[in-house]
Amino acid sequence: MTKAARACIALWACLLLATGLAGCGGGDNSHAGVGSGGTGSFSDGRITGFGSIVVNGIHFDQTTAVVIDADQQPRTAAELKLGMVVQLKGSPITTQGGRQVANASVIQLSSELLGPVDALGTAGLTVMGQTVLVNSGTYFSDDLPLGLSSLVAADLVEVYGFHDATNDTYVATRIEKRDPLLVQHYVVKGVLKNLNLGTGYCSIGAQTLAYAWQNPPAGLANGRVARALIPVSTAPVGGTWTAQSMSLNAPLVAQRDQASIDGLVTDLTVGNHRLFSVNGIAVDATTGPCAVCATLHLGDHLQVKGRLVDSVLVASEVNLSN
Repeated sequence: MTKAARACIALWACLLLATGLAGCGGGDNSHAGVGSGGTGSFSDGRITGFGSIVVNGIHFDQTTAVVIDADQQPRTAAELKLGMVVQLKGSPITTQGGRQVANASVIQLSSELLGPVDALGTAGLTVMGQTVLVNSGTYFSDDLPLGLSSLVAADLVEVYGFHDATNDTYVATRIEKRDPLLVQHYVVKGVLKNLNLGTGYCSIGAQTLAYAWQNPPAGLANGRVARALIPVSTAPVGGTWTAQSMSLNAPLVAQRDQASIDGLVTDLTVGNHRLFSVNGIAVDATTGPCAVCATLHLGDHLQVKGRLVDSVLVASEVNLSN
């Protein structure tokens, strides 16, 4: 693909995203008052099937979709694989032949980790100081036919999945081997903690990060899901990596009549467990049924359905996921 063509695709992606984000940067998904939603659908979850791509049980036709990554760079539909975690902006969901279907207009894929393998074990691996667990539901790229046994220390991998803030581990849904010559930044994404704007340090998972920018992104706070970019040309100093930039996880769009999220609870409001976050996206379950809310914990795996209002998912259904 030519440079001009890639630029056009990136511009088109920005235009599509402009309905929900200011430019192509991101948004604030903190808990707030809610109003009315917007026409169409939004989903955040794993790819569990193909034909059309299946996310959260919904079959999305991706034929005309713009595919991008978390850095707003153009990707292709052929790069979408089982186990990848994606956000989708789509048409209204309808039922056809007993299936929920919609047309995807934008598909954004986003991994949790991208970096070198530190160590390997029988139940998982360590990537940039982060513990990554695998299970029977973890997919591996074709160049890893033996799964973990195909990897060695220092291999560069990209990990899709979920960050469990209760024990600072990552549950991998897909692991891919990456070519170091094609990677400019390492990635660490997860629940932010130990943020100290005075000293310029924070933590994501088990990794301490220093940050080099003067003005932190708006809304940066402990408990939010953040994504740090670390130049591959740098090395950790005393076990601490220096992040070049950091952004907050937010939905592709701010308003949608139909919305669904599948993932782990990343934040809970003290004293009101009907206000929480899943995958870093704020959920308001104060107006609908939520039998599980009374006993909700960080790290619980939920499926949430409702509508998206001002970047908050107003829940009509909250269920524990297997």
